[in-house]
Amino acid sequence: MSRRLLQKADIIGLQDCKFAAKRVVCMLGSYDPFHIGHATMADRLLESGEFDVLVILVPALHPDKVLVPGINATFEQRLDMLRAHYTDNPRVGVGMTRTVLYGRLLGQLKLIFSTAEMVTFGLGADSYDCLTESRSYYETMGEEWSAEDEAAVAELQKTSCVFNRQPTVLEELKKASHGLEKTKHHHQRWSGLPPVSSTVIRDRISRGEQINDLVPKVVAHYIQQHKLYNGV
Repeated sequence: MSRRLLQKADIIGLQDCKFAAKRVVCMLGSYDPFHIGHATMADRLLESGEFDVLVILVPALHPDKVLVPGINATFEQRLDMLRAHYTDNPRVGVGMTRTVLYGRLLGQLKLIFSTAEMVTFGLGADSYDCLTESRSYYETMGEEWSAEDEAAVAELQKTSCVFNRQPTVLEELKKASHGLEKTKHHHQRWSGLPPVSSTVIRDRISRGEQINDLVPKVVAHYIQQHKLYNGV
């Protein structure tokens, strides 16, 4: 993929990562804050035996989200929380990307992990829907949609690990505890994520309610220490 097409999707600040990894999976999100749903998703990807390295990226630009002081954490604070949680895990790399351009991000990840045999994404069901609508998203961002982008997005539609919050009918019938299912449309579909959202967590903090059951311990400590999401 050409440098011109990568300019708007540059990955920055990715540190302490095994760049010689053979199988790489990436999670992309605001993580404002990082919660137990995100952590469960990451843990299952790492424990699946399918990937050597997990890359977690925070986008700086998103057409549907605006950073409001007091309501949102800064990007630096979000990265701090992520790195604090994964400080002892050499298989996880944390960084930022400029925008949510899946096709171009795939291209750059392949350049960074130049010896990888597979690079793909771990996505929530909503994010997978956004992936399938990438062309309209590029237009919203004023970005050119190219044949390279189309090919990259088509590849991700086949290889992405897609996570649901609600169990699938198949899993309910099989009473599967926590497993990966091959599907017609996705490389893998995984259900059973905790029904929690960053918006709910921010709202609870603003009302003075506890969140210890919704975020990892180190994240809860960071939020309290830095007085985040108090609306001031």
